[in-house]
Amino acid sequence: PALDSLLEALRAEFGSMWDESELRVLIAKLLSDFLMDKAAYGALIARVRPRLILITQNGLEKALFAAARAAAVPVFEAQHGLIGFSHLAYSYPREAEYGDRSTFPAVFSAFSSYWLKACHYPASRCVALGNDRFAVRATPVDHVGEIMFISGDIYHAILVEWAKGLARAAPERRLIYKLHPNQQTAHAAIRQEFAEFANIEVADGSVSARSLLHSVTHVVLIQSTVALEALQMGRSLCVLPLLHYRTHEDLFGLSAVTVTPDMASLLDAVRRLPPAVAPPSFFDPLDADEARRLFREIQESPR
Repeated sequence: PALDSLLEALRAEFGSMWDESELRVLIAKLLSDFLMDKAAYGALIARVRPRLILITQNGLEKALFAAARAAAVPVFEAQHGLIGFSHLAYSYPREAEYGDRSTFPAVFSAFSSYWLKACHYPASRCVALGNDRFAVRATPVDHVGEIMFISGDIYHAILVEWAKGLARAAPERRLIYKLHPNQQTAHAAIRQEFAEFANIEVADGSVSARSLLHSVTHVVLIQSTVALEALQMGRSLCVLPLLHYRTHEDLFGLSAVTVTPDMASLLDAVRRLPPAVAPPSFFDPLDADEARRLFREIQESPR
């Protein structure tokens, strides 16, 4: 009955724009996966008998939340990276009713209040505790420095050509092609793709982008958490208007951000110094005292 009601609501909203039998099969498979995962997590929780579960995830562990709620074990989720209106696992309708919120954590901790306003994640409680890994400080620059491309497995086929084009157009500038951890196995092959360019260095996926930003003045990407790290450090951001670049739409009005649809505009942007303005803040340092207090409160609260 619930599935029939869902499909009826979809038809009323969107019309019959899909194969309903295929959709039923897909939903049945996903629901089956969820129930199996929930049972497995339930067995694990019964064996380990934890007092608290601390997790970093990307919106996929609904079964764990449900199993933990059934066992009266609180779950504390720490923000994993980029979330916002474009991330379907974190941006929910504010007007919806979520019942006992059993498929959400008891507490969700964000990098700062910015992230809690950028989307609606209906955890039982949302707090901004900060994160020392991302809480970079602004460092002034007085000359144009290195340019860093932020890659990823789904962006590489596009970004590799942009990096090569910029390396040819600005041979005097050093480029860092920063790999995502999910490109680790492709590191050697990607280095070979850039072998002819003496001014391009391929940075390993295990190296943090933050550690490279000190020598960089311009960051080029489609979308990444690094966009906000770079801006908080006082660097210029060049966004290529490709794929889901509108993830960063709320940044487009900042003076340090340029949307560069072609090589000419990108070349112009990287030749300018970052603007001499106070940088925005997206990441707070970890409030360790508040985190300890919150952990104690969660564990001591009645189930």
